[in-house]
Amino acid sequence: MRKTNILAAATLSLAMAAGLSLPAGAQTVADEAQCNEAKGSGDQNAIRQFCPVADWPQTVEPEVQTWIMAQTAPDVAYEGEIVVGTALPETVQLIEVPEFNQYRWAYLGGKRVLVVPDTRTVIAVY
Repeated sequence: MRKTNILAAATLSLAMAAGLSLPAGAQTVADEAQCNEAKGSGDQNAIRQFCPVADWPQTVEPEVQTWIMAQTAPDVAYEGEIVVGTALPETVQLIEVPEFNQYRWAYLGGKRVLVVPDTRTVIAVY
């Protein structure tokens, strides 16, 4: 465990022992670091373990991945990390997924990403 994780865990323990609680949905520094590491690994179980529910990967119909992987699109240069939970900027053009209107996708930096269009949040990386 990293020093920051140990310090954050100790601080949280002391606060809880004193009867204090975190606001709903708040994350400690340790949780945030662990969540970022989990997102970077792409391990869905780790993401579910260390991240808030809003960051959890969604279960996607297998037909969606099959369809996306069969498509061709220009590879768009993208600066930044592309992991589950990344919110894509408005400048990234999203492509519709026929028969699955709840999704969009893009081909960024050699990776196909599945996106929730309302929030532009990446929910899967292929």
